[in-house]
Amino acid sequence: KEKTKLELIELFSNEEGKPSKIKISGKEKLIQPDKKIQKELKKLLKETAKIEGEKLGEAEEDLNNSRLNDSPLGNLIADAIYNHMNADIAVTNSGGIRKAMKKGVVTFKEVFEIFPFDNYFVQMFLTGRQIKEALAYSLLSDGSYGGLFISGAEVGYKIDPLKKDEVTIFYIKDSK
Repeated sequence: KEKTKLELIELFSNEEGKPSKIKISGKEKLIQPDKKIQKELKKLLKETAKIEGEKLGEAEEDLNNSRLNDSPLGNLIADAIYNHMNADIAVTNSGGIRKAMKKGVVTFKEVFEIFPFDNYFVQMFLTGRQIKEALAYSLLSDGSYGGLFISGAEVGYKIDPLKKDEVTIFYIKDSK
């Protein structure tokens, strides 16, 4: 079987509606924009433009984000999920948080840029062992998939410097 290698793909045409290019195996081909999709996209962008500047709140300070380390923004999001779901613990994936929050007015557009995915809150019933496994996986993450921000629990752990692929979780306790 012969495989085709995609080298470059532009998913959207420019605002003037000019065709996008796709380069497959070194050959460029013009791809004409789909008129129905362009029309629907234009309508959706017009609708969201009405609310993107809407003030949702105010940040008293910059809230940075990190895929690997503790971050104020990740903790804020985990705390919001924890409080909204009335859960014992809550976690969120750092990979879903795409930018920091700047000090000042927080708008709908900024929240969407920070959290641009259609993520949903999901309630799960897990055993202690399953929670420990998820936390251990997160603690050993290199950041390529993101780590977990947790709310509602305090975790005591140790990563052996000689065995960087091994973590010992000493405790998970309620932080209430």
